[in-house]
Amino acid sequence: TLNGPNEVEVDDAVWYSGAVTVSGQIDNVEETFEGIHYSTEIEKVYYSKGEYSPEEALEADFDAVNNVYSFETVDEDYKGIYSIWAVDQAGNISEVQTVDIHIDKTNPTLADGEAVTFVQKNNNYFSKVLNFLTFGTYFNSEIEVTVKVKDDASGIQSISLISSDENMKPKLVADSFKKDGLTAEAEFIIPAKEFVGSFTVEVTDNVTN
Repeated sequence: TLNGPNEVEVDDAVWYSGAVTVSGQIDNVEETFEGIHYSTEIEKVYYSKGEYSPEEALEADFDAVNNVYSFETVDEDYKGIYSIWAVDQAGNISEVQTVDIHIDKTNPTLADGEAVTFVQKNNNYFSKVLNFLTFGTYFNSEIEVTVKVKDDASGIQSISLISSDENMKPKLVADSFKKDGLTAEAEFIIPAKEFVGSFTVEVTDNVTN
């Protein structure tokens, strides 16, 4: 069983925004010798990040009465497996089990290159690309803003464009929010005929970073 903050499934992988608690039950298999059933009690349960590695093994919490173990992963960006195994009182080592762990702690960012573009839609249906650095002067028609973003782990959940003027709210163009793997883009319309101020892009990934 896996438990962690902001759990979400993306493309058949379960992601979390922080450390994950891993728990499970160890089956202490009985053996038979000359009609006698017996088993050796589990002594300890170990785990390691990545492939089975006794040299890097850490001891999990273990409830010997119920044969239940638990441990917490590291609280860092991670995409891979944890290996888990048990050792009984006779020194026998169980088969190694693995669990997939996906942790995304990194904030999404604007895409590389020209991530935000402003285009003025003129009445004659031609478009004029506005210089982002000088944006804020008078214009006489709507402005279309395209925002491109990326996330290196769980992917993008949403994009928002926020104006410094509370009375002027950019409108998301219907069906313009599109995701392609770990990147996404969206288009907004600025309906005002005149605007002086600034815009902030807010990007949220699938685990709410």
